[in-house]
Amino acid sequence: MILTNFCSQKCFVFFSQHDFNLYRFRMPVMQALRERGAQVWAISPPGEYSPRFWGHGIEFVPISLDRKTFNPLKAWVTVSQLRPILRELRPDVLHTFTLRPNVYGALAGWLAGVPVIVCTVEGLGTLYTNHDWKTRLLRWEVEKATRLALRAADAIIFLNPEDQRYYLSRKLCSPEQARLIVSAGIDIRAFSPDRFSLDERQRLRRERGFSPDAVVVTMIARLIAPKGFGNSCRRRSV
Repeated sequence: MILTNFCSQKCFVFFSQHDFNLYRFRMPVMQALRERGAQVWAISPPGEYSPRFWGHGIEFVPISLDRKTFNPLKAWVTVSQLRPILRELRPDVLHTFTLRPNVYGALAGWLAGVPVIVCTVEGLGTLYTNHDWKTRLLRWEVEKATRLALRAADAIIFLNPEDQRYYLSRKLCSPEQARLIVSAGIDIRAFSPDRFSLDERQRLRRERGFSPDAVVVTMIARLIAPKGFGNSCRRRSV
């Protein structure tokens, strides 16, 4: 009841660099807020999943965002688009996800006077897995922007302790801002074996060469070295 009363008539904006990210991973939270009477908006570059938000009672606002660069001019274009949108929507809470939206969103939210800004660090990405001089220089520039922009954030959510420790060690955020939630979570009903009959599960095992009593472990991730894959696994994925 307390949560319902808090959410009623409130406005929440979710901002990411992919409509897929918001639709596939944030929809349960968005729907829960809608069920409690809140207005919910999704903002990202348009894509295949953009039209699907309206079917859930969630408004979608397209925005341009270059996912391949941290060019200051292109970054300011995104911030300049986002700021008037936030001023018009006047959200009570702005929640951003991934590196660029965290930086651009926190800055635009601060300029627009958003009362509460929450950023989620989902991972450090390839910017922190490559160590050539160009990447190190870019990382230095990105961290300067991150350190400045995240001052406006009320809370920064981390999904693993390593990322949290790194941000704190580099003073990219303060201990008071940091929140650790290990794993973003999944809807276990969507991945329950009970969704498939025993015959179908046995058929799938046979097709993939697994014995009936074999323990099968599935890992959903990019096939890159920092994920822990061996050379043979990487060659097989090519």
